[in-house]
Amino acid sequence: MLAALLAAAGGAVAIGSAWLPWAVTPSGDSLVKPIDITSTSDPANAYYLIAAGAVAAVCGLIVLIGMAKTASTRMLLSLGAIAGGAAVLVVEFNAMNDINTQITAGKALGFAVSTGIALYVGVAGGVAAAVGGVLGLTSKR
Repeated sequence: MLAALLAAAGGAVAIGSAWLPWAVTPSGDSLVKPIDITSTSDPANAYYLIAAGAVAAVCGLIVLIGMAKTASTRMLLSLGAIAGGAAVLVVEFNAMNDINTQITAGKALGFAVSTGIALYVGVAGGVAAAVGGVLGLTSKR
């Protein structure tokens, strides 16, 4: 139960971190717009972050509501949560390079700080999802 809750919450937090820079920056940007990086060749793509968080969250939710009846299904969903959490971490650490580039290029420091906060929140979500998956793998139920 704790494993599924961690995976679901971690995935949801990772998804929410895509919108966090606009929530904490009073620049008037739209709150419905996720992070800027949307080039599919960039590993720090906002859609990759949202998809990876969704994979972890859905895997956790399926176990949490009791749809995973067999041990092999729970194992597969645990692996999905681990993969989703790991993918969130890959996206966030690649985005950290972009933040450093923005700071050295002289972009507004407030935006860089708020995006940096979003990165740390996303990393925490990815770690929680992956830990939930690991707990799901090691549980005896």
